[in-house]
Amino acid sequence: MQVPDGITAASTVIVDNTAQQPLVSTIKSLLDGAYLARLSVGYLFVEGLAPLVDALDNVDRIELLIGNVVNRLTDEQLRESGLLPVAIRAVDEEFAADFREARNRAATETALNLRVTIDKLARNDHNGDLLISLAHWIAAGKLRVRLSTRHRLHAKVTIAGYPDDHPLAPGRAIVGTSNFTMPLATTRDSAGSNIDVLLQGKQNYDQLMAWYDHHWMEAQDFHRELFEVLGRAWPLVRS
Repeated sequence: MQVPDGITAASTVIVDNTAQQPLVSTIKSLLDGAYLARLSVGYLFVEGLAPLVDALDNVDRIELLIGNVVNRLTDEQLRESGLLPVAIRAVDEEFAADFREARNRAATETALNLRVTIDKLARNDHNGDLLISLAHWIAAGKLRVRLSTRHRLHAKVTIAGYPDDHPLAPGRAIVGTSNFTMPLATTRDSAGSNIDVLLQGKQNYDQLMAWYDHHWMEAQDFHRELFEVLGRAWPLVRS
């Protein structure tokens, strides 16, 4: 197999996302000692972030780049399809109107879809801690989220940046076909079709950082929208 220009073959490690070598465990190891986490997941499955809460809590800055690839449902379509839970339909009228006044349609659709998925999460301490942590990270300026709307964002990339005194500085990254935020049950079912590569070395790191910078700058801010969605979620309303 020919290695693309700039990718050092000797510094790549195959990560086969199976029960024996789950991607989440590899990402936890990647984030150990990191000050920066840059994540690109294409589509965000919020519950899939739960296993990484502790690891991300030790990172100084988190950047999350998401796409709205499957977020094509409008609030009207959600109601007509019955996907929008009855309990939040009334308040959602005001919610959707507020977003449309100041934000574009893609952000509104993505926010509405996230509200539906968050509302469907099992109401347990595990998921409650996740949603509260996300909200706290945004409020503290630790977590920034951007939504890619100019291009179809499909890439699954995890970049960890290390301080200068870290033995693997400046950083490492995982690139592949596995969306680590996908719920574990679904990931196991499709594990055989997913494979990822752990890239090491400064040249690889610099190239991936440049790729991320490009797409990050083209995307639009979404952390405010996510914060408002989280603020309406059951653990924060309850607290």
